[in-house]
Amino acid sequence: SNSQSQVNIFQADLFSLGCVLYEMTTLERAFPGSNPFLVYKKIKTLQYDMKILESNTEHKYLCTQIVPRFLRKEPKLRMTGKDILDK
Repeated sequence: SNSQSQVNIFQADLFSLGCVLYEMTTLERAFPGSNPFLVYKKIKTLQYDMKILESNTEHKYLCTQIVPRFLRKEPKLRMTGKDILDK
């Protein structure tokens, strides 16, 4: 249905936002790779460096509480816009 595809797009946008926030706070790519296939594999298996996020003391809450919740594999478990506004 059309409403289901809109939900999927929204959830993908939140994952993308997590990637952007990761890169903004760490100055590193969330899923680096030498070619698109390697990047794809890292995204599918969620291979990002959590230690870089945890070491960021300037944006500690964002890096440890927000970004990882946007980067969850299961879309239903990702943080939503409502979650952010409720914080």
